[in-house]
Amino acid sequence: MLPVYDDNPGEHRPLVTWLIASTCSILFLFQLVFLKGNIPVMETATGTPPWMPAGLVFSVFNLFVHADFWHITGNILYLLIFGNNIEDLYGKARYFGFYVLCGLAGTICHWLVNPEQTVVGASGAISGVMGAYMVAHPDARIHSMLGPIKIKLKAVTWILIYVVMNIAGVVFLADGTTSFIAHLGGIATGTLLTWLWLSNRRQAA
Repeated sequence: MLPVYDDNPGEHRPLVTWLIASTCSILFLFQLVFLKGNIPVMETATGTPPWMPAGLVFSVFNLFVHADFWHITGNILYLLIFGNNIEDLYGKARYFGFYVLCGLAGTICHWLVNPEQTVVGASGAISGVMGAYMVAHPDARIHSMLGPIKIKLKAVTWILIYVVMNIAGVVFLADGTTSFIAHLGGIATGTLLTWLWLSNRRQAA
């Protein structure tokens, strides 16, 4: 099930979301042109705990690099659909910090399960953005394609399906190249942080 767009326009230009997408794209082009698709940091960071200084630097950098064309294309599509509204919610600087924190949470979850394998890509961070979207805009409609079929679902339904699919991935595809546990760590972090954020805002009001 591939998301195409939502019925939830943002209030402001999502400059940080665009900057993240542009940075990922530039780094991917750099990999293709100058490194022939290789990512040297993957080997350097192997086995390093992501909360240690060196591991933290590598882990943040790895949020912006991707393994192949489909990896980066899917991540940027998800980011552009869900990111603008969460950037509106948190504000630009706080949103960037939230994004990185969710990505690091996903990386830590992956490391706890498989410390000898480095995870790359924005999927954990973007999953956190999706968790925030589910909390902040549960009734927004997500237009998607299921093969040739167009469907429209509430955001909460769409994202819960995403969660179930990732749980299934952890159970049945644990030896694959996709870190489903990083996705789940990111979305859990984004959901919890946004629930706390909105709860505090309501109490302050």
